[in-house]
Amino acid sequence: MPCIGKKSAGLSLSIALTLGCAIGTADAASIADILERVRAEAPAGANGEAAAIPPALIEFANSDLRSAPRDRVLNEMHAGVIAMQLGEHRYATPLFMDAHTQIETIYANDPNAAAARSRFVPDANKDFKGDAYERAMLGYYLGLSYMLNGDMENARASFRWGEFQDTMSASESYQSDMASLVYLRAWVAKCQGDTTAAGEEFTAANRVRATLPIPTAEDNVLVVVESGSSPVKVGTGKYRENLSFQRGALAPSPGISVAYANRTIPLGVGEDVYWQASTLGGRAVDKILAGKASFKQGAETTANVAGGIAQASLLTASSALSAGNIDIARNLTGVAGAGMLIGLGAKMFAEKAKPAADIRYWSNLPDQVWLGTGKFDKTNSGAVSFKEASGAESHTQAFTVQPTGSCYLAYVREQPNAAPKVVTTVAPAAAPAEIVRPQAVVAPAPQSYEAPAPQLPRVRDTTHDNTPVPIF
Repeated sequence: MPCIGKKSAGLSLSIALTLGCAIGTADAASIADILERVRAEAPAGANGEAAAIPPALIEFANSDLRSAPRDRVLNEMHAGVIAMQLGEHRYATPLFMDAHTQIETIYANDPNAAAARSRFVPDANKDFKGDAYERAMLGYYLGLSYMLNGDMENARASFRWGEFQDTMSASESYQSDMASLVYLRAWVAKCQGDTTAAGEEFTAANRVRATLPIPTAEDNVLVVVESGSSPVKVGTGKYRENLSFQRGALAPSPGISVAYANRTIPLGVGEDVYWQASTLGGRAVDKILAGKASFKQGAETTANVAGGIAQASLLTASSALSAGNIDIARNLTGVAGAGMLIGLGAKMFAEKAKPAADIRYWSNLPDQVWLGTGKFDKTNSGAVSFKEASGAESHTQAFTVQPTGSCYLAYVREQPNAAPKVVTTVAPAAAPAEIVRPQAVVAPAPQSYEAPAPQLPRVRDTTHDNTPVPIF
């Protein structure tokens, strides 16, 4: 996989990120292009049959063809997680990589960025680039997919990029508090033999999340377990201009244990995604939305005041005319007319300003990420046990240990086959059995995404405080 290094603009640490080299992303015009290129490069089956694109991914390719570029990044995020759950990381990496590339363009001189700053374009109409926690989680998934491809250098750079996204829009109180990315970067350094950097970063991650286990020198298996459902975005305020967050429908497991090679691998909560979503402040789009809301309130006030002046002027003019003061009546009638025009213009101005918050969200993120390490012991299989608040076992899931360079990775998602439901007012061109390219470009109707209905009702455990502390 040839790579061309590039520097990520804005990184205070002068790190050359080699993130422009994912398979299938060069000149990709759509998700369909990415999927078809990956399929073309995939080896044939045992009987010589051509590789097939996983049906679960085709839905997102067709959605992208109908709604791109508005929802392209969001479709890529959703499809990439599905690919990870299916074990199709050859598809996951280019999907995440293209989302990364699309996200970076919004911070350059881009017409869509200017449109988002306009007082007359709803925030929800801009191309989706994600909030800071979603961009940080993109770095997390991109790094994991690179690890599964054996590309540890790009994995390390991806985790660092994700951490940068987390700090870029965070308030001073919560900068650099994404322990999972620090921990994963430390793990890659350990696998690469950089024990000094690994030790420093494991210690830094442990300061944020004291329950995270620090690997021993012999550990070479990383276990990543995701539990619960994504935070949900909601719009609040008079104009739904304020973006806030709610916990997802499925609470994370209050206890998780891993059995591997007749041993138990200890895990700790490495990330609380809801915490990351709900505590990040100071992002630029918040200020733009706040500006629109303030502007609309001001316009409405102007319209109401102008209307009042017009009404009062007409009443006074009528009285003056009855008293025979024709000149005064004429002047007051002019004032009333001007007031009516100002009021009408201000009302129209106010109606055009639509500051509603963008509540599109990455709906198949987890609520929590658990991390732990162990030693490889000539077996590729293990099991994860998910607990209830009472300590009783809720269910178990098997996992496979996969090689990642000189180390190994076990990636487990609590709901491995739960795809996000795509809700759209555009009728699908066909069932998602194949990619259907539209014959004509049609302006897409707005889309929204809903998290899947919970399959495992669980009472949230409130006895544990997982609140992280910032890295200073």
